[in-house]
Amino acid sequence: MMRQCPYILLPLFLLCAVMPARAAEVSLAWDRSDTPGVSKYRIYMGSSFRPYSDPVEVRNRTSHTVTNLSPGTYHFSVSAVDSKGVESAFSNEVSVMISGDRVVPINNGLSGTSPTSPESPQIRVPGRKSRWGLRAEVAPEQPPQSEEATHQRTRFGPSDARQPDNPENGSGGGQAEVSDTTAPEIGNVSAGRITGTSVTITWTTDEPADSQVEIIMTRSRWKTAENAGSGGELDSAMKRNHSRVLNGLNPVTTYSYRVKSRDAAGNLSVSEGHSFTTEEESFVLAAPRFAAGAEVITGLSLVNRGSAPAEVSIKTIDAAGNTVSGPSSLTLGPGAQSSVIEADSSGEGWIRIESSSADVAGSFLSFDAAPVYMAGTRLGTEPRSQVAFTGRVTSISVVNPDREDAVLTIDLVGANGRERGTESRTVKAGGSLVADVYGTLFKTDPAGGDYVRVRSSKNVHSFAVMKNGTGDSALLSGQDLGEGKTSLISAQYFLDDAWKTALSVVNLDSRPGSVKFRFVGDDGAQIGEVRTVSVAARGKIEITDPGFFLTLGSGETASGYVQVWTDGIRIAGSTEFGDRNGATFAAALKMQEPQNGPALLSQVSSSDSYFTGIAVVNPNGSAASVSIELRGPDGILIASKQETIGAGNRLSRMLTEYFPEIAGRNYNSGYVQVVSDKPVAAYSLTGKQDMSVLSALQ
Repeated sequence: MMRQCPYILLPLFLLCAVMPARAAEVSLAWDRSDTPGVSKYRIYMGSSFRPYSDPVEVRNRTSHTVTNLSPGTYHFSVSAVDSKGVESAFSNEVSVMISGDRVVPINNGLSGTSPTSPESPQIRVPGRKSRWGLRAEVAPEQPPQSEEATHQRTRFGPSDARQPDNPENGSGGGQAEVSDTTAPEIGNVSAGRITGTSVTITWTTDEPADSQVEIIMTRSRWKTAENAGSGGELDSAMKRNHSRVLNGLNPVTTYSYRVKSRDAAGNLSVSEGHSFTTEEESFVLAAPRFAAGAEVITGLSLVNRGSAPAEVSIKTIDAAGNTVSGPSSLTLGPGAQSSVIEADSSGEGWIRIESSSADVAGSFLSFDAAPVYMAGTRLGTEPRSQVAFTGRVTSISVVNPDREDAVLTIDLVGANGRERGTESRTVKAGGSLVADVYGTLFKTDPAGGDYVRVRSSKNVHSFAVMKNGTGDSALLSGQDLGEGKTSLISAQYFLDDAWKTALSVVNLDSRPGSVKFRFVGDDGAQIGEVRTVSVAARGKIEITDPGFFLTLGSGETASGYVQVWTDGIRIAGSTEFGDRNGATFAAALKMQEPQNGPALLSQVSSSDSYFTGIAVVNPNGSAASVSIELRGPDGILIASKQETIGAGNRLSRMLTEYFPEIAGRNYNSGYVQVVSDKPVAAYSLTGKQDMSVLSALQ
């Protein structure tokens, strides 16, 4: 029941500006009540003439846009509410009909009737003798407009009526246009994705407007957030959903902030103050520790790709989340690299690398003293809540960097997409889980086409080992179940009497599909036939047959890359390669989508004992101009090579073939950066000259 207020004056001249039907919107406007103490207005809507549904409240504003309307007839009215919650009577009513692709007024005096016409709906405002008629302006039919354009709508008020004594109005009943004087309404202000140095601020406005964040620290004045870091500068794009990422903040610091939005007419709104506190640590990277009961040697290669120094802290953590050693610290200058060796016999766990900058990235190699095995991959930088290990996995490591325990659901999935087993494990806050897939997690024997899926209550870093017998092993990180692509590149495929290559592709979707495979030589020519393979929903394709594309004769070799694409299903995949018998060298790579921007290969080794090879795939239909840069640990350029890689070609050479001038020198630090004018796939191989161990890095 509406509470009637005899003293709230609502000269509500309610208007309806009908917007293009594309957005199914109706814009309402009314005159501001001149009664003191009015704090807000309520908009009522119904499919028939009163009673209405529950109202929508707007703060002390005189316009509102109703969105997402489906076909039908709608009636609108508005009331005013004072600071004590007392509500006025209804205003007059406006009505529209949405039919097909049009929004039109219906015959209730909305259009073509003078405000003073006896037939026009009227409302007597309590306490006043004035009578107010209802008018509305129907927007002319026009093509759909962008969001940026729709904010320039027109309001009409009582003075729009023809005034005979006003020569500017003429005698034909013309209407005077009143410009927009209402500021955007800001709502849903929140701070999320908080780290030690960054935060994401989001908010909405009820009309397109620009975006800016102001920030304040204790005993400071409001200032644009760009002065406290970066990301707070004005974004002049007109939009309703706003998001600004602020970087360069101080760890463990409480900030107050407010947001500002100004519409195209220049009306500014400023939100109330809000606050957030940055995390203790900033950016966390992770490397797993698999071996137990023996010395584990982990080599970390860290590169600062930023333009400012980065402070890095490193410590070894056991499976329960306890610190075993460290922290040790180092400073990485802009463009600098550091190679760090962590040797420890304390058992399973992980290495936690905390950086003051998100520009620090890198990779790791795990090996024993002999070495009998050597495996590595990119450091974990972005924890995920659900991942798949696509290869022929023998062990997994799941690292929980969160302050709370993580509950894992681990599935062993067969080639047909059906679960062969499901286990639940809890990983302590800051701890990790290291387990063999067969015999420990699942009491079953391996089957061709198996893969492992992990779902977690917290975002986790994940890694998997692929190992045959007592020989070398390969290592990869998990792939996000929520991403997936319809087209991927396996950047390495090699066959001869000594080598073999295996391909694994997992269908991430809940429907079956088909996957095509095309083997392309280094010269861009197709090798063998294009093969099409069906895959079950959530199933896996595993290709281990050396004759899958063609049968080689004795002494023949085939090298290049494989293009993989689907009929629309999302896939993830990996490639494993090594010696024919699986007894010595082994390595693995994720299948990848060609990337724009520099590719970082964070470690090089070139000596009498070790080698590094670099391959770049250009799958495009035209040549790519590629620069291969060798940089020292200080980031200074040692050598550079400009290459033109033909359409569909792959360039694969030893580091000393790219740069003959370094032959005979020992390089155990430094890194390579690959820069291309087209999207390419790049990777490096590092191993011993006798091929007893091998590792691949992307």
